[in-house]
Amino acid sequence: MNQITKDVSPEYNNTQNCKRRYDTTIMKTAIEKTDFLIILCTCPVNKADYITNHLIAHQLAGCINQIPNIKSTFRWEGKVNVEEETLLIIKSTANKWEEIKNVIISVHPYDIPEILAIPIVKGETKFLGWLLEQLV
Repeated sequence: MNQITKDVSPEYNNTQNCKRRYDTTIMKTAIEKTDFLIILCTCPVNKADYITNHLIAHQLAGCINQIPNIKSTFRWEGKVNVEEETLLIIKSTANKWEEIKNVIISVHPYDIPEILAIPIVKGETKFLGWLLEQLV
């Protein structure tokens, strides 16, 4: 846990408090009824921060990892292209999918951006509880 989280959220300083918060029956029920997703999107390096900040600020994603220096090779209009991109790993829920997809499409320079959603079948309860809280 980073210093910012500790400073902003004092309840995270107490491990027992955190455990009780996410292990409640209500939270477990909410987690069980939620379809969590990992959304993968490759984008040009100069768009990664904007997409990330927009999705987090609008509570469409709870956490986004940026993996820079991805080398993508693909065929486009009959030619092989090689691009340096950033891979975004977006953690969210199925009910946010359409809005996330639309935000990415609206700022992505590609005609057909790579946006893939993968269901999260299982996850650590406290993390999923935390993720759910970020999206409210």
